[in-house]
Amino acid sequence: MDSIGINTLSHQDLHDVTDTPVLVVDDDPVVHLMVKTILQKLGYRYFGASSAIEALDMIRDVQPELVMSDVSMPEINGMEFCIRLKADEELKDIPVIFFTAHSDPELLGKAFDAGACDFLIKPLQPFEIASRAQHHIVQYRLRREDRNVIHTLDTRNQTMTKFLGVASHDLRNPLVSIRGLSKQLKSEIFGKLNETQNELIEAINQSSDAMLTLVEELMEVSKFKSSLNRINRVEEEIGPLLQLARALHSGSANLKQIEIKAEECPPELRAPVDKKLLTRVIDNLITNAVKFSPSGTAVTITAADETDHIRISVSDQGPGIPVDEFAQLFKEFSKTSNQTTAGESSHGLGLYVCRCIVEAHHGAISARNLPEGGACFSFTLPKHATDE
Repeated sequence: MDSIGINTLSHQDLHDVTDTPVLVVDDDPVVHLMVKTILQKLGYRYFGASSAIEALDMIRDVQPELVMSDVSMPEINGMEFCIRLKADEELKDIPVIFFTAHSDPELLGKAFDAGACDFLIKPLQPFEIASRAQHHIVQYRLRREDRNVIHTLDTRNQTMTKFLGVASHDLRNPLVSIRGLSKQLKSEIFGKLNETQNELIEAINQSSDAMLTLVEELMEVSKFKSSLNRINRVEEEIGPLLQLARALHSGSANLKQIEIKAEECPPELRAPVDKKLLTRVIDNLITNAVKFSPSGTAVTITAADETDHIRISVSDQGPGIPVDEFAQLFKEFSKTSNQTTAGESSHGLGLYVCRCIVEAHHGAISARNLPEGGACFSFTLPKHATDE
């Protein structure tokens, strides 16, 4: 067999194919003899089937890394055999090379549509059989290795997500207690505080508030990543949600002399949403806008009807978003170089949580700088229920 050039493939090129199972399906015993001789010369384990039915019966026991099949066979032809193979979740990734006596482009197109990865034109050439077999087995192994790596990474990611959720939950309770106790001390119900004590209590208040916000955002991220946070959509009127958000945030915004405006929405402006989660998105965007807005400015909340969608926007009169930092928005733990105007904390999770919630509603979120200054964050929601 050396004279036909098989040994021009080096051992390294063959990627250690020794004992690799290959299933050959053909009703011609001459083809079987030829292919068997070549494959065994190269160290493969040859398995033969004289029909597609026989091949389908034995394939799970053989577990081949390559199938080489004739196209024209009685009862079930090669095309149908390949289609059945690819329809099976456990077998669909096995590469299939067709033998065919025809080079008609239409036929070859149908072969690829059926799921074949390659074809060999009869009369078969030994070197072509060897080189194509080696190539597709190596590719199959590489794909299998990639899937194994992805599966391992997914498993690790799920473990880390679970740990994140448990740790965040366990941290939340003591933080709530610390914040509650510090606020009681701040109220002086246990006695008058001097100036230094007041400053220390205020520092505890601010730190515990910041940590509690971070922990709650981590819990939200953990829920989405582990698919534990199910979206419960109910038809809701959008206007009242915006007005409620304006009322809830006006107090904290007034401390910075920032006005929050919410435009009136028509009652027919409705969408199927998870009210709790949608409120979280609006709250996050308003909080973010207030953090980066200077005193004496305004934050405006609007809703617009866009045929099949509703667009909700939160605009501010702050510094805007640095042009080269737009790509960082809506990513985990990603923050712009802008500084908050009153030293508020920012963990880089709020916008990521917004993105998770909006996308879970089959919407989209984006940001842009306004011509008159400031930034506008907006997101869309489908007006009608969409399939999961």
